Amino acid sequence: DILRDLGRVEEAVRYCDAALAVFRDIEESWGIAITLTFRAELDKLAGDYRGAIAALEEAAGFSRHLANASDLAWLYRQLAGLRVRTGDYAAAHAVLDLADRSVWAQGSWGRGLRLIRAELAWREGHLAEATRLCEDILRAEADRPTSWAGLPASPLRSLVGARLGVLTLEAGDLARGSALLRDALGTAAPRRPALPPRRRRRAGRRR
Repeated sequence: DILRDLGRVEEAVRYCDAALAVFRDIEESWGIAITLTFRAELDKLAGDYRGAIAALEEAAGFSRHLANASDLAWLYRQLAGLRVRTGDYAAAHAVLDLADRSVWAQGSWGRGLRLIRAELAWREGHLAEATRLCEDILRAEADRPTSWAGLPASPLRSLVGARLGVLTLEAGDLARGSALLRDALGTAAPRRPALPPRRRRRAGRRR
């Protein structure tokens, strides 16, 4: 994670592959599954969507070994999103349908999956369906705080608001679309409290 955040993706890939080789050697299923999800994220950063899909599909085969529901929700959300990006809409529908039948398709994870479904609907030309899905997510997010300690408390709200803004502009409602985009930008980067002004230097004070 640290190497990735520093932009040293190639080095992160080497460490990830080394860890994966060790887990395969000792047949540690949980380690293989988790490491494959990291590898998929690195592939996606490098623009290798096919490689990321292959890693996630292999990780899905170890799904019963994943620690908790959020791991599975993240995996299927990423896999569905990548299928959408590569234009394999039938496979994206299959992943999303599988996710919708699972218990972890509830709450915030479920809303993230519905955002992928909204993008899929938009790409398939179903503007009204994509708009409805985005509005449903925003209503579900309405009771969450906009920010906490100066940071976005709900990044999903910003993403969905921006998507809905674009959809609304595409439908021809320029005023509402622009307002949605401004609101999404404000939610993504909430203003921090203003700092008190510095005291002015006293006259004659040495610099």
